[in-house]
Amino acid sequence: MELTNIEQAIREGCTVYAFRSDIGLCIVRIEDEHKQLKGSGEHAHAITALQKADLDYVAEGRSYSEVRDCSRTNHQNQSVAEADNLDIWIGS
Repeated sequence: MELTNIEQAIREGCTVYAFRSDIGLCIVRIEDEHKQLKGSGEHAHAITALQKADLDYVAEGRSYSEVRDCSRTNHQNQSVAEADNLDIWIGS
């Protein structure tokens, strides 16, 4: 899988952060050197959150409330067995 937009953001000086929220969602933020949000993604699985952030960067970033995943309760019920190594690494 390619994340060419995130790669471009890094080349342009942005920083990419990934972390787990208190309810277990993976949050990915792309910020410029002034800490301004340039893209974000949220999902139960890290790879999907990265893909969403990759697309959001091209859309020139939207507010968190516009991109957050509204189906949070479904994500809370995801099995740990469904997690891949990236999910486990970000969650630790």
